[in-house]
Amino acid sequence: MRQAITIKQNNDPELSLSAPIHRSSADSRQQALVQAAFDIIAERGLEGLRTREIAARAGMNIAMVHYYFAGKESLIGGVVDYLADQFTNIQAAPVAQGKLSPLQRLRQEFADSCIYTNNHTKLGIVYEELFLRSRRDPSILPMLQYLEKYWFGDVESILKDGVQEGVFRSDIDIELAVNMIMALLRGALMITVHPFDFKRTCLEVERWLTSK
Repeated sequence: MRQAITIKQNNDPELSLSAPIHRSSADSRQQALVQAAFDIIAERGLEGLRTREIAARAGMNIAMVHYYFAGKESLIGGVVDYLADQFTNIQAAPVAQGKLSPLQRLRQEFADSCIYTNNHTKLGIVYEELFLRSRRDPSILPMLQYLEKYWFGDVESILKDGVQEGVFRSDIDIELAVNMIMALLRGALMITVHPFDFKRTCLEVERWLTSK
């Protein structure tokens, strides 16, 4: 995921959700509260998210939490923003120099996912917590949908360019292929009970896309 993403505020026609108030990337206190919430979710899940502990971990009083965030929903919105920033800024080494071909761009997506999975396990844990909660919490679902909108868009662009340039098979069902690859990338983030060989699986996906 390579695009910078910001979860939109309530007045955005594309998305209706309670976003954090007083949001400012330069405000270190707000960022400290979001970081504390992120770490608590990674350690104990959303059920363990308590205002008092967030404030204590960030070295502030509870009043500061309420000043920056209208409620728990808006705080979670801040965590989703933070998660999106991490996915955007944490990247694997470039798979090639110069302008990347569609196949190299796909390999870069796979390489980035390996970095998330192997070196930044908290990202996968928090993403999984939010993903599972979104299935039953209507306030969280649109936040993840907006985040994933850009991720889906990146993969779709790679596949369309690859077909157009003759790198990938011309008979690929783009929509189906995007969903399959996204399922793989999500799965890499949420490997727990049954780990799988992600790199080998990625090579098989490449073979499927490029076979004539």
